[in-house]
Amino acid sequence: VQTFKDSVFSTTSTSYADINVEALSGSTQGGKKAYVYAKNIDATDDLIFADDGDQIFSRLAPGEFFFYPTADNTKIQVKSSANTPTVEFLLLEVD
Repeated sequence: VQTFKDSVFSTTSTSYADINVEALSGSTQGGKKAYVYAKNIDATDDLIFADDGDQIFSRLAPGEFFFYPTADNTKIQVKSSANTPTVEFLLLEVD
């Protein structure tokens, strides 16, 4: 089974906003699995991404994106370096 979730939203620099990875509540061969695409569509400010343990794993400058597989998180957190930039994301669930 494959499902997906996509969205565009603004975030602030004061606290993390959660991208809830509902897909990861399922199991694939004994584990959780999803693919995540995120893009910083702001023209000025960086986006900071952290896992559900608050460990920063990526910082995207304006216009940058990432695509990666994940199997360990129930949410991905994002905040900005300043102001309220916008993040675009796509979450692909594999179960």
